[in-house]
Amino acid sequence: MSMPTIREIEDAILRFLAEGRVPDQQDIFDAHMPEHHRQDIFNAIAGSRSLNLTADKLAERLPSGLHKFKNRSGTALSHLKKKGLVESTKAGYWRITRSGFEIPLTPTNLVFPPPDEVRNAILELEFPPEGIRVKDAVVILADKFQLSNDQRNAEDRHGLNVFRYAIVAPAFRYLLEKGKLKQPGGPRKPYVPAPNSRLLIPDPDSPIPEPDPPVSFEETTLGIQEELEASLLRKVKGIHPTFFENLVINLLEKMGYGAGEVLGGSRDDGIDGIITDDDRLELYRIYVQAKRWKNKVGKPAIHQFAGALLEQDATMGIFVTTSVFTSPAIKYGEREDSPRIVLVDGKELARLLLEYNVFHG
Repeated sequence: MSMPTIREIEDAILRFLAEGRVPDQQDIFDAHMPEHHRQDIFNAIAGSRSLNLTADKLAERLPSGLHKFKNRSGTALSHLKKKGLVESTKAGYWRITRSGFEIPLTPTNLVFPPPDEVRNAILELEFPPEGIRVKDAVVILADKFQLSNDQRNAEDRHGLNVFRYAIVAPAFRYLLEKGKLKQPGGPRKPYVPAPNSRLLIPDPDSPIPEPDPPVSFEETTLGIQEELEASLLRKVKGIHPTFFENLVINLLEKMGYGAGEVLGGSRDDGIDGIITDDDRLELYRIYVQAKRWKNKVGKPAIHQFAGALLEQDATMGIFVTTSVFTSPAIKYGEREDSPRIVLVDGKELARLLLEYNVFHG
């Protein structure tokens, strides 16, 4: 079984945050929607039937040493916040918004065709001269994809047919926006192929062109994201070390770890910053080392950091670098007989800086 997608994790988060709540007015809504700590959210969805995660999958780690599922869940939570579907009530605590509560969710035990396949299938339909309505296309596409009765009849929590309103209708709107379809009669009227659609009948004597290789929306956005991360990392590598330390602490604060402090000055104890709980009760402390290095970070640097953590009687530390960690360094950081050390390399750092919008307030 593969790791759940971001979209699947987003659905699981929304299901957990909205569970058992049916508010009908904004003031009632605000009063009745509980807040949950991000770790409680991750623990809840990790055990949900919709994701069906095995122990092996939960144990998977990224090259940086971070848990893959927890990292992906954090990304999903950030995406939901940007969409306005969840909100952070205070550091580390989240709840669903009214918009998040009202969106339809796919039933947990059903899988539907991906958006790209549905769009392509629509473009391959035989459109009558008067055009085709979404409700008629739904029947044709359900047969084309050989959907089961459960898939055809599935409804969301608001009683709307999932395949029609969450799968097919958005695909038609997407093709309309991209100029592949038209609605001559206006909204709610039949769709017809646009002149630039591939549904035009080719000249029988003309060779049939090879179709372009399909590129999914996810692949396109991933490429853009990687370019942004690479550009950001190059800029971060050139900033002053003190500014870099402040940048890392600011990031950890935005991630909900607590209130941070840069120790500053020339230190030889291996600690550049400290994160404590927001209530200033110092129920926990996380020690941070931030290194703007070009060379790989090896085992000796992690060993020295672990020693500094032991001197502080610390149970957790975060080592952030603009470069990468060697395999021995990663393995040493995972040792059970040393304080827990989270390793964040340059690529992961750039992704987190963008995800948590650190440079915009």
